Order: sequence, then structure tokens, then C-alpha cells
Amino acid sequence: MPRYMTVKAIILVLFGILIVHTVSAEIRVYIDEPSYTLSYFEPVTLAVNVEGLTAQEALRGFKIHLDFDETYLEIADISAFQEGTFLSSVGSTQWYALEADQGYIITCSIMGYTPGAVGSGTLFTVDLKAKDQSTGTAGTDVTLSEIILRDPLNQNLLFSSADCNIVINPGVMIYVEPAQEHIYHYDQVTLAVNIEGSQDVSLRGYQIHLDFDDTYLEIAGISAFQEGPFLSSVGSTQWYVLEADEGYIISCAIMGYTPGAFGSGTLFYVTLQAKDQSTGPQGTDVTLSDIVLRDPLNHTVDYISRDGNIVIEPPPYIYTGLKVFLQGPYVIGGSMTHILSDNGYLPLTSPYDTNLTLDAFPDVSPRHIVDWITVQLRPSLTGAEEQPQNCFLLDDGTVVDVTGNPALAFDYNGSLEYYLIVRHRNHLEVMSATPIAFTPYPQNYSPADLTLLDSIMGGNVHGVSEVEAGVLALSSGDADQNGTVTSTDANYWRTESGLLYGYYTSDFNLNGIVSTTDINRYWRTTAGKISQIP
Repeated sequence: MPRYMTVKAIILVLFGILIVHTVSAEIRVYIDEPSYTLSYFEPVTLAVNVEGLTAQEALRGFKIHLDFDETYLEIADISAFQEGTFLSSVGSTQWYALEADQGYIITCSIMGYTPGAVGSGTLFTVDLKAKDQSTGTAGTDVTLSEIILRDPLNQNLLFSSADCNIVINPGVMIYVEPAQEHIYHYDQVTLAVNIEGSQDVSLRGYQIHLDFDDTYLEIAGISAFQEGPFLSSVGSTQWYVLEADEGYIISCAIMGYTPGAFGSGTLFYVTLQAKDQSTGPQGTDVTLSDIVLRDPLNHTVDYISRDGNIVIEPPPYIYTGLKVFLQGPYVIGGSMTHILSDNGYLPLTSPYDTNLTLDAFPDVSPRHIVDWITVQLRPSLTGAEEQPQNCFLLDDGTVVDVTGNPALAFDYNGSLEYYLIVRHRNHLEVMSATPIAFTPYPQNYSPADLTLLDSIMGGNVHGVSEVEAGVLALSSGDADQNGTVTSTDANYWRTESGLLYGYYTSDFNLNGIVSTTDINRYWRTTAGKISQIP
């Protein structure tokens, strides 16, 4: 063999060894798995790794741009990124993750002198969560780009990189709907526990453990649970709810032979009621656990689940409506005269609060304003009165606030039930016979009707007159507003008798004139009457 052939062979062998060494020592940055398959709302933790680092090509720091399609994937916030151990195991590091215009930038470097990190390991991890959008078989990529690797001398290292692909399918998911609800103290909310994504697998039965924090929520009992139609629409079911040590166990199965239920639907409903405790913005969870799904062959069915969250807040205001009549201006048939407002005698300043003066009266058409009245709350039978409100009484008995709104708003002070006290400047004051239920929602109030028999404290005699069969009105004649119709009230009439066209204390029928009608018909007939407010 010629000598040059021997030299050539040796060179080729050495070159081959060099190639093998170079390939085997190639630095690679990659996501730990090249592909994932997730169901809707399923979380996944991706590890971004490095391998192939040697003493000659050690790593001091890196910068990586990570991106994903927000149509399909999401992260909670920057805290979803966590530093890996590859660099931090060598020395103290400077680590941060920043949100960029597109995706996120992750940077880490060893501080001070260092020989660098060698071998393989995890640079960082990121927690992603699938949304409720299917990617199809093509999936969606999580990409690594703009990668910079530096050695201890701050020289760039050559590398290759690999992205990953995530396929998102509906899968079988058990979830609470709505996912989050905002309610006020004492509100009720009905939650649906649903299933979806079972197009390719059928369901014969399930068992689910539902729990909640009874600091914030309560239920009326087992009756708060109602079976949903998902299984019962396929066949007869055996359904039951049991109270457990913690929470409730809900179970249902289709009886007899069945192909099972496919698709999506509601497994069951539960109605919860908020207590008088606020959760703060983080809310309180309604959790689903220990879930068992069975197909018609009694095999278990894989699933993912999503809990619900309820944010409970105190309402800023509570609302009620009110209906009352006054004896003086009452007209048979359920209405009252409105002469004072028609003729401009009604003052813009409240007779109960001289600091309250309006620029104009509210538009209450097609109704008419009869007079000012005041409404107050009492939390208990003999409790202190609170939150006096100046209002207008309309000709049909409706009470409205000074803006003309029949939903009377009061500050929420921890209760949704109050006695109502109604006062008028020359009629006897009254209090509701029972506490009135308020609501946090102005559109849902139920008017308290104090014109009905037995609606007033003290029965149908004290403080009120039955102005026609079955209709109560505040009794007229209490000019000094001391809760009793006496001769003192008649003295007001004697002082004002004959006054015309104005707003007068002893004008008991509210027609703008103080005449014998006021004393004979609206004082003598009620003389001796008293209010019954404890």
C-alpha cells in the first residue's frame, strides 16, 4: 500500500472521530416532550431543557423567547414560569421572566466567576392551560426562538432547538357552570354540574363528591340537589344524594341495558345560598372531587374537571317598594287627590328636613304627587329607627324617592329584613306589622302594601282608618305629629282656619284650604286615635 494512502486513511479516521465527537457533543435546547395531547382546560407543565454541554462549552447564561397561540393556551401570570435547577445548582443566579409584545422572554445567568454548568438539565418550566378551543389534529406549537447561550467568557455557544406541539381535544370534562359567579349576602345561586366531550365514549353512571366552605355558603338540604337530564333522557335512572363528612356525594346510573349517554349535558343542579360573610375578590370554591365515570361495560372513563368559584360581597344598597294611603285625600276606588301639586302649593323643601330642597319635582307621569312623606327602618320590634328617607306619595299609593324611583334604596347594614315606619305631617304614623323583606337588586323588589288589612302594627284600628272595605289608610288629624289625635291638634286648625291656597298643617284633606271640612270630617272622626309603634 502506498504511503500516501496510509496517511489519507489515518486522516479520514481522525476526521470521522472528530465528526462523531462533534455530533455527540451538540448543544440542544428543547421542550421535554415533542408533543402533548390535552383536553379542554387541562393544565400541563413544560420543561425547557438543555443538553450536550461540556467543560469546553459550559453554560453561564441564556435568553429564550417562548411563545404560544393564546387562542388555545393561556398562563395565569408571570409566576407560571419557574427557574430550573441547571444553572442555580452551580451558583447564585439572576433570573427573570418578562411579558413581551409576543410571548415571553426568559433570562438567567450565573453571577460572579463560574466555570459554568455542564451536562444536561432543566433551564426553566412553564405552566400552561388549555382553553376550550379545539386545535384539530394539526395542534398548536409552543415555540422557542431568539435563543442566546453564553459561556463563562461571554462567548456565544452554537446550538440547535426543538419546539413542541400540543393537540387540544374536547375530551370528557366535568365542570361547574358558571365557572365564577358574583352574588351578594343571602343571595341564592343555582349551579349546574355539566359533562361535555363524550362524543366518542358513552356514560352509564357517575359518582361525584361536591364540597364547599360552609363559612360562606349553605344549602337547604338534600332537596337543594336536582337531577339533570343527561342520563335520565336516555332511560330510567337510580339517583341519590348523600351527605358526607365533608360535602355531598351525588350518584346516578341508568338502570338495565343501555348504550349510554353521548355528547354534552347537565348531570345535576345544586342551589346554594350565601351567608353574611364576604369572600373577598378571590371568592370561595365549589369543588368536584373523587369523580368516577362508568361506561355501559362498567369501565372507568377518563376525564378532567373544573371547579366553580363564587365571589360573595355585601350589597351596597338594599331595596323595597311601599304602598300607603292617607285618609285625608283618599278617594273611594283606591286613589287620592293631588290638589297640592296640581296648584303649586307643594314646597320643594321637605317638611321633614329643611336641608333638603329640590330644584324641581320629579316626573312621575302618568301619576301625580300627593305630598311629602318620610320612611324609616327599624331592625327589630323595639330597635332604634334608622335611615330616614324623604319621599313622595303618589295618587295611587305608590311611594317614590325624590328622583321618582319606586325602588327605595337604603344602605346595607347586615340585614335584609326591617320593619317600615311611615310618617306624614298631619296623619298618624304607622309601622308594618311584620318585618319587610328587602332585596339587593332594585329590579327585584316586592312592594310592601300597608293598605291591606292586618298589615299595620296594632291591627286595623290603631293609627289607621278603614276608608273602604278592606282598605287601610293612615288616620288624619295628627297636626302636632305626637302619635295621638287630641284637642291640641284641633287648636292648630283654629289658628289656621280660613287660610286659602297654601301648604298648611291643619289642612287634613290636603286641598290647600283650611275649612270646617278638615275639623268636622278629618279630625272629629279620628279624635282619640293613637299610633301603635312600640
